[in-house]
Amino acid sequence: MLQRNAFHGHCHGRFVCSCLYHAHFIYRWHGRAGRYLYAGYLIEKTKVSFLGGFFVYVNDFTCHFTIRYEIYNFLCDFRVGYVNCQVIITGYFKVGLSMSIKEEITKQTQEQDETTNTSKLFKVFMWVITIAIMGFLSLLMGSVVLNPSATGPIYLALININVLFAILFLTFIGHRFVHLLLERRRGLIGTRMNLRFVALFSVFAVVPAILVGAGSLWILNQGIEGWFSNRMTTALDGSLRVAESYLEEHEKNLQIRTEVIAKSPELGSSAILADREFIKLFLEKRKLENFLSSLRIYKETGELVAHADLFSPGYLSPELMNFMQEGRGQGLTVQDLQARQILAISRIDDVHYLVAVKRMNQQVLDQVAATQDAYAEYNELRQKSTDVRSIFIWSLLVLALASLAGAIWFGFKFAFSITKPVTALVHATNKVSAGDMDVRLTPLNDDELGILTQSFNRMASQLQNSQNLLESKNKELNERRKITEAVLTGVSAGVFSLDEEGKVQMANATAFASLHLKVGEALDIKHPELGYLFNTFMGRPVQLFQEKVSVRIGDENRTFLFRLVPQMITGGKVQNVVVTFDDITELLSAQKVAAWSDVARRIAHEIKNPLTPIQLSAERIKRRYGKKMEEPEDKELFEQLTSTIVRQVEEMRRMVNEFSDFARMPAAVMKEEKLAPILQEIVLLQQQARPDIHFDLKIENEDKLNIVCDASQISRVFTNIVENAVNAIEEDENVDKKNATKEIKIVVEMSQSGKLVTTVKDSGKGLPEDVDVSKLFDPYVTTRKKGTGLGLAIVRRVVDEHGGQIRLSRREEGGTCVEITFPLTNKKE
Repeated sequence: MLQRNAFHGHCHGRFVCSCLYHAHFIYRWHGRAGRYLYAGYLIEKTKVSFLGGFFVYVNDFTCHFTIRYEIYNFLCDFRVGYVNCQVIITGYFKVGLSMSIKEEITKQTQEQDETTNTSKLFKVFMWVITIAIMGFLSLLMGSVVLNPSATGPIYLALININVLFAILFLTFIGHRFVHLLLERRRGLIGTRMNLRFVALFSVFAVVPAILVGAGSLWILNQGIEGWFSNRMTTALDGSLRVAESYLEEHEKNLQIRTEVIAKSPELGSSAILADREFIKLFLEKRKLENFLSSLRIYKETGELVAHADLFSPGYLSPELMNFMQEGRGQGLTVQDLQARQILAISRIDDVHYLVAVKRMNQQVLDQVAATQDAYAEYNELRQKSTDVRSIFIWSLLVLALASLAGAIWFGFKFAFSITKPVTALVHATNKVSAGDMDVRLTPLNDDELGILTQSFNRMASQLQNSQNLLESKNKELNERRKITEAVLTGVSAGVFSLDEEGKVQMANATAFASLHLKVGEALDIKHPELGYLFNTFMGRPVQLFQEKVSVRIGDENRTFLFRLVPQMITGGKVQNVVVTFDDITELLSAQKVAAWSDVARRIAHEIKNPLTPIQLSAERIKRRYGKKMEEPEDKELFEQLTSTIVRQVEEMRRMVNEFSDFARMPAAVMKEEKLAPILQEIVLLQQQARPDIHFDLKIENEDKLNIVCDASQISRVFTNIVENAVNAIEEDENVDKKNATKEIKIVVEMSQSGKLVTTVKDSGKGLPEDVDVSKLFDPYVTTRKKGTGLGLAIVRRVVDEHGGQIRLSRREEGGTCVEITFPLTNKKE
């Protein structure tokens, strides 16, 4: 347990994913020991760290593991955490560590609040890190420029860092642009402005960076070219040659002196070489004469024979040993710059060799070494100049990308600071245009956009007040309109209004039913006579215009009394016209009927009185003088003339009786009657009298078709209508040629308005096209040759007295249609 605690203290806070992954593994491991309640995990991801955990419940114990770790450590230590977290979790279970769900949720909520509160500090931290990294890059690049010879590890570090940052910046730029293009394709508000600002900031950031980078690269190239110019190369080559010439001169001089000493007669015999004292004195003398540091004689085996040194001579170099062992005849010079000396060897005889050592001036050697080092470093720099350029170019590229990324970020931020309130204004404006006047915006800044937001709020408040006032006024107007419509609906007169172009704006039910008007339709399209009336009114500066106009409605002409009044006058010009009218067709017809009734009454009074004496006188003459006629021809003529007088008197009496009946209709005796038996009796009589005509009677709901009427007058009405239909069929000269069925259809039904409608249709000759249908109900107007013109007049008068309506029309397939409407009582017997 101690080991696990120590391990936990070392590894706590690592490896989110491995912990989460092994939550289910732990469940399988401990599933047999207790009951499994819940397994899951919570993850909250930020830009530089992970926050995660999981819950596993076993035997009412709770295990919670919370971690925080940086991304790069997490990536590199993933496999280690894969094992360690198992040990940590297992240890937690064995010690029975528990935590309630409520406490965990509270903890997670607090951490989320802390994350939200530190978002601004996090952004500042990220900017500081970015600036520090860019400064570090600049420092590394400066060290490369200042010390190009040390570019090995620094060069690799710069290349890797530059490539990494270039990829990161390109990824960021690509992600932002793709995101912006997708938002623009979706048509989100503000994306166009965002794109413009990003493009503008990008141009402002990239163009100077490109110009500065190009200038810096040019300066760098010029500097590098200056470093490695021909003059510099020639100077360094000359310095190196001078140094090398100096050493070669000393070596040559030393070699010559060594050979001269080796060829001296004093060293010409083996006996002399065996005398060490003599040889030593000889070497000392020659050393001083030739300003040497040391003279030595060696055998070919490397054995020192004699020497003239201040100290004991050191070991021979391998080159000198090889020279002696190989038995070369020519001399050899060796530089030992570390020991500040030059060695020269020359052969004395077949066995002995003379080695001369000359010490060099330390300052001279230092200068030579410095020259050689400078030349070597110069060549190395010349070879690495391309690397220096690559590092500089990569660094400039990263700086340009960083500038671009920063410009894009600032562009987004700047555009967002503008588009956010603008977008809010657009959405709020759309809501206002949709009718939502409760929209209010909170000013985000104290600048002009904030003032614009405040102005929008004031405008919305004023619009809301205006809308409320308008709604109250509209409500009041609607109430008044409803009252006006109710009044107009209850008015029997027709009312409609026209605009200045003569188009119908509104109309009451009477106007729609009488003139068949349509709102928005020009008046003169359907009724040209009314269009002429409107144009006449608009051409006269009057306040009231009244005119009686005959309008054709369907197959009949109806007479209306129109009154036109200007509704609105603007600048002396009439804008709207209110038209009221009354249908005076029935009134005119009633006036005609009254006039004809008076005429008929007078005619009946003046003519009826002398008819009886005339008839009686004719009959008496026939009886008294008819027997006195002896000639057959005279007698036949006399009887024919007197019979004609009597017959015409009877005809005149019949006409006078019709005049009398029309003038003085008997008072109707009203009581509830069934209409079906009346019609059935009329059809039965007509069918027996005219078997060649087919009578078709259809009555729907006979028990419900009760009306209050005078049965005799109603029977007279339908008898007249049916006889007119029969006469129309019999008077049709083409009925036999057309091979048409002689038929009269009578249909009795109840309308939707609750009235009794009786329709009589015949297949006769129909009504002439030049006859006005409405005039046929006037007295003494007829289309028959022997008709008196009082039948339909009497029919209409009876129908009117019973509160009904009668309508006469032409059938498209030929014949006439008569429609009679009576109010129903809706009572059953």
